[in-house]
Amino acid sequence: MNAKKILSRHYNENTKHLFKQFLRIVEELKRDHDDAHKKMRENLPEQYSSILNMGDYLDDDKMSYIRKKILDLGNETMRSSDSELNNFTVSFVFKD
Repeated sequence: MNAKKILSRHYNENTKHLFKQFLRIVEELKRDHDDAHKKMRENLPEQYSSILNMGDYLDDDKMSYIRKKILDLGNETMRSSDSELNNFTVSFVFKD
């Protein structure tokens, strides 16, 4: 049983969980943003559509960019943790 690999796997699983939660939060934010814009479009005169379009900053391109940044940061964090673990000797002492 390689203690360093076990520790690395746990760190990576926790990091993946964290970044999946970030993705869920961003998706929730996108839904809220879209709902707010839909309500404004339905209740404001057509003459304001160009202003509403300017405020629609969470379009598909921006969402793809944010998702990619979150995933890149997650992967970078896992690589960094694995790299840092190489500086240590890891062993476990199991308690009864």
